Amino acid sequence: MISGAVAMYTRILAALWLIAAIAAEAHAQGDAPAVAGAPPSIAALQEELRQAGFDPGPVNGVMNEKTTRALVAYERRLRRMPQAIASVGVDAADPVMRAQHGLRQLGFYTGPADGALGPSTRDAIIRFEVSRQLPVDPRVSDRLLAALAEQAPAAPNTAAAPPAAPAPTPAAEGTPAPSPTAPQVATGAASPPAMPEATGRQALPGWVNPPPIR
Repeated sequence: MISGAVAMYTRILAALWLIAAIAAEAHAQGDAPAVAGAPPSIAALQEELRQAGFDPGPVNGVMNEKTTRALVAYERRLRRMPQAIASVGVDAADPVMRAQHGLRQLGFYTGPADGALGPSTRDAIIRFEVSRQLPVDPRVSDRLLAALAEQAPAAPNTAAAPPAAPAPTPAAEGTPAPSPTAPQVATGAASPPAMPEATGRQALPGWVNPPPIR
Protein backbone atom coordinates (compact mmCIF):
# COMPACT_ATOMS: atom_id res chain seq x y z
CA MET A 1 0.00 0.00 0.00
CA ILE A 2 1.13 3.55 -0.66
CA SER A 3 0.46 4.71 2.88
CA GLY A 4 2.59 1.90 4.31
CA ALA A 5 5.49 2.66 1.99
CA VAL A 6 5.35 6.36 2.77
CA ALA A 7 5.14 5.69 6.50
CA MET A 8 8.18 3.42 6.31
CA TYR A 9 10.03 6.05 4.32
CA THR A 10 9.20 8.70 6.91
CA ARG A 11 10.32 6.57 9.85
CA ILE A 12 13.63 5.76 8.19
CA LEU A 13 14.32 9.40 7.39
CA ALA A 14 13.64 10.41 10.99
CA ALA A 15 15.78 7.63 12.45
CA LEU A 16 18.78 8.16 10.19
CA TRP A 17 19.28 11.90 10.16
CA LEU A 18 22.68 11.40 11.81
CA ILE A 19 23.72 9.11 8.97
CA ALA A 20 22.91 11.90 6.52
CA ALA A 21 25.57 14.13 8.11
CA ILE A 22 28.15 11.33 7.90
CA ALA A 23 27.31 10.73 4.25
CA ALA A 24 27.70 14.41 3.44
CA GLU A 25 31.17 14.46 4.96
CA ALA A 26 32.18 11.31 3.10
CA HIS A 27 31.15 12.81 -0.24
CA ALA A 28 32.91 16.11 0.43
CA GLN A 29 36.15 14.66 -0.93
CA GLY A 30 34.54 13.71 -4.23
CA ASP A 31 32.68 15.93 -6.64
CA ALA A 32 31.68 19.43 -5.62
CA PRO A 33 28.70 19.16 -3.26
CA ALA A 34 25.38 20.79 -3.97
CA VAL A 35 24.91 24.33 -2.79
CA ALA A 36 23.77 24.36 0.82
CA GLY A 37 20.19 25.42 1.27
CA ALA A 38 19.19 24.48 -2.31
CA PRO A 39 16.88 21.44 -2.05
CA PRO A 40 17.35 18.92 -4.86
CA SER A 41 14.65 18.27 -7.39
CA ILE A 42 12.75 15.00 -7.29
CA ALA A 43 14.08 14.25 -10.77
CA ALA A 44 17.66 14.63 -9.50
CA LEU A 45 16.95 12.20 -6.66
CA GLN A 46 15.39 9.72 -9.09
CA GLU A 47 18.39 9.96 -11.40
CA GLU A 48 20.80 9.33 -8.53
CA LEU A 49 18.80 6.29 -7.45
CA ARG A 50 18.80 4.95 -11.00
CA GLN A 51 22.56 5.41 -11.40
CA ALA A 52 23.09 3.55 -8.11
CA GLY A 53 21.24 0.52 -9.49
CA PHE A 54 17.81 1.10 -7.96
CA ASP A 55 14.59 1.47 -9.95
CA PRO A 56 12.73 4.68 -9.01
CA GLY A 57 10.37 4.40 -11.97
CA PRO A 58 10.42 7.06 -14.69
CA VAL A 59 12.63 10.07 -14.02
CA ASN A 60 9.68 12.44 -14.24
CA GLY A 61 10.00 14.61 -11.12
CA VAL A 62 7.04 12.95 -9.38
CA MET A 63 7.41 11.36 -5.94
CA ASN A 64 5.61 8.08 -6.61
CA GLU A 65 5.49 4.69 -4.89
CA LYS A 66 8.41 3.24 -6.89
CA THR A 67 10.61 6.22 -6.01
CA THR A 68 9.79 5.78 -2.33
CA ARG A 69 10.59 2.07 -2.42
CA ALA A 70 13.85 2.68 -4.28
CA LEU A 71 14.85 5.26 -1.67
CA VAL A 72 14.13 2.81 1.17
CA ALA A 73 16.11 0.07 -0.61
CA TYR A 74 19.03 2.45 -1.21
CA GLU A 75 19.26 3.31 2.48
CA ARG A 76 18.93 -0.31 3.62
CA ARG A 77 21.66 -1.58 1.31
CA LEU A 78 24.17 1.28 1.51
CA ARG A 79 23.43 2.40 5.09
CA ARG A 80 23.33 6.06 4.10
CA MET A 81 21.06 8.53 2.38
CA PRO A 82 21.49 9.55 -1.28
CA GLN A 83 23.76 12.53 -1.80
CA ALA A 84 20.81 14.58 -3.07
CA ILE A 85 19.35 14.35 0.43
CA ALA A 86 22.51 14.22 2.55
CA SER A 87 23.91 17.41 0.99
CA VAL A 88 21.10 19.60 2.36
CA GLY A 89 19.64 17.61 5.26
CA VAL A 90 16.60 15.39 5.54
CA ASP A 91 14.05 18.06 6.46
CA ALA A 92 15.12 20.43 3.69
CA ALA A 93 15.20 17.70 1.03
CA ASP A 94 12.02 15.78 1.84
CA PRO A 95 9.64 16.70 -1.03
CA VAL A 96 6.45 15.94 0.91
CA MET A 97 7.52 18.06 3.89
CA ARG A 98 8.44 20.92 1.56
CA ALA A 99 4.99 20.70 -0.05
CA GLN A 100 3.29 20.64 3.35
CA HIS A 101 5.20 23.72 4.51
CA GLY A 102 4.31 25.59 1.32
CA LEU A 103 0.64 24.63 1.50
CA ARG A 104 0.50 25.68 5.15
CA GLN A 105 1.98 29.11 4.35
CA LEU A 106 -0.75 29.65 1.75
CA GLY A 107 -3.54 28.49 4.08
CA PHE A 108 -4.42 25.29 2.25
CA TYR A 109 -3.10 22.86 4.86
CA THR A 110 -3.45 22.86 8.64
CA GLY A 111 -1.96 19.48 9.57
CA PRO A 112 1.57 18.60 10.68
CA ALA A 113 4.55 18.66 8.32
CA ASP A 114 5.31 14.98 8.90
CA GLY A 115 6.39 13.95 5.41
CA ALA A 116 3.42 11.57 5.00
CA LEU A 117 1.29 12.02 1.90
CA GLY A 118 -2.03 11.42 3.64
CA PRO A 119 -5.59 12.34 2.63
CA SER A 120 -5.42 15.86 4.12
CA THR A 121 -2.19 16.63 2.26
CA ARG A 122 -3.63 15.35 -1.03
CA ASP A 123 -6.79 17.41 -0.54
CA ALA A 124 -4.69 20.50 0.13
CA ILE A 125 -2.67 19.87 -3.04
CA ILE A 126 -5.84 19.54 -5.11
CA ARG A 127 -7.36 22.72 -3.67
CA PHE A 128 -4.18 24.65 -4.35
CA GLU A 129 -4.04 23.41 -7.94
CA VAL A 130 -7.72 24.19 -8.54
CA SER A 131 -7.33 27.70 -7.09
CA ARG A 132 -4.35 28.38 -9.37
CA GLN A 133 -5.96 26.70 -12.41
CA LEU A 134 -3.20 24.07 -12.59
CA PRO A 135 -3.67 20.50 -13.81
CA VAL A 136 -5.11 18.50 -10.91
CA ASP A 137 -2.62 15.92 -9.64
CA PRO A 138 -2.61 14.96 -5.92
CA ARG A 139 0.99 13.76 -6.05
CA VAL A 140 4.05 15.72 -4.91
CA SER A 141 6.08 16.74 -7.94
CA ASP A 142 8.72 19.24 -9.01
CA ARG A 143 5.96 21.16 -10.81
CA LEU A 144 3.97 21.44 -7.58
CA LEU A 145 7.00 22.51 -5.54
CA ALA A 146 7.90 25.16 -8.12
CA ALA A 147 4.33 26.52 -8.10
CA LEU A 148 4.33 26.67 -4.30
CA ALA A 149 7.67 28.50 -4.30
CA GLU A 150 6.30 31.08 -6.76
CA GLN A 151 3.22 31.66 -4.61
CA ALA A 152 5.09 31.81 -1.27
CA PRO A 153 4.09 34.92 0.67
CA ALA A 154 6.74 37.62 0.95
CA ALA A 155 8.27 38.37 4.32
CA PRO A 156 6.15 40.95 6.13
CA ASN A 157 7.59 44.47 6.20
CA THR A 158 7.74 46.40 9.43
CA ALA A 159 4.76 48.75 9.42
CA ALA A 160 5.51 52.44 9.82
CA ALA A 161 4.66 53.90 13.21
CA PRO A 162 1.34 55.78 13.18
CA PRO A 163 1.63 59.58 13.40
CA ALA A 164 1.49 61.00 16.88
CA ALA A 165 -1.81 62.51 17.93
CA PRO A 166 -1.76 66.35 17.97
CA ALA A 167 -1.40 67.96 21.35
CA PRO A 168 -4.66 69.30 22.77
CA THR A 169 -5.22 73.03 22.27
CA PRO A 170 -5.35 74.89 25.56
CA ALA A 171 -8.81 76.21 26.39
CA ALA A 172 -9.37 79.91 25.93
CA GLU A 173 -9.37 82.03 29.08
CA GLY A 174 -12.79 82.07 30.67
CA THR A 175 -13.96 78.95 28.88
CA PRO A 176 -14.72 76.16 31.33
CA ALA A 177 -12.63 73.08 30.85
CA PRO A 178 -14.60 70.03 29.72
CA SER A 179 -15.39 67.68 32.55
CA PRO A 180 -13.63 64.32 32.37
CA THR A 181 -15.84 61.56 31.15
CA ALA A 182 -15.56 57.86 31.66
CA PRO A 183 -13.95 55.99 28.79
CA GLN A 184 -16.43 54.66 26.31
CA VAL A 185 -16.75 50.90 26.13
CA ALA A 186 -16.85 49.57 22.61
CA THR A 187 -20.21 48.00 21.99
CA GLY A 188 -19.02 45.77 19.15
CA ALA A 189 -15.48 44.66 18.36
CA ALA A 190 -14.38 44.90 14.78
CA SER A 191 -14.64 41.57 13.06
CA PRO A 192 -11.23 39.94 12.53
CA PRO A 193 -9.94 39.54 8.98
CA ALA A 194 -11.15 36.46 7.24
CA MET A 195 -8.82 33.54 7.73
CA PRO A 196 -8.04 31.06 4.96
CA GLU A 197 -10.58 28.32 4.70
CA ALA A 198 -9.65 25.29 6.76
CA THR A 199 -9.26 22.66 4.11
CA GLY A 200 -8.85 19.39 6.00
CA ARG A 201 -11.05 16.66 4.58
CA GLN A 202 -13.85 18.79 3.16
CA ALA A 203 -15.67 17.64 0.06
CA LEU A 204 -13.91 18.54 -3.18
CA PRO A 205 -15.73 20.27 -6.04
CA GLY A 206 -17.87 17.82 -7.96
CA TRP A 207 -16.08 18.45 -11.23
CA VAL A 208 -12.64 17.64 -9.80
CA ASN A 209 -11.53 14.16 -10.83
CA PRO A 210 -7.90 13.70 -9.78
CA PRO A 211 -5.89 10.88 -11.37
CA PRO A 212 -5.03 7.85 -9.24
CA ILE A 213 -1.74 7.91 -7.34
CA ARG A 214 0.81 5.47 -8.78
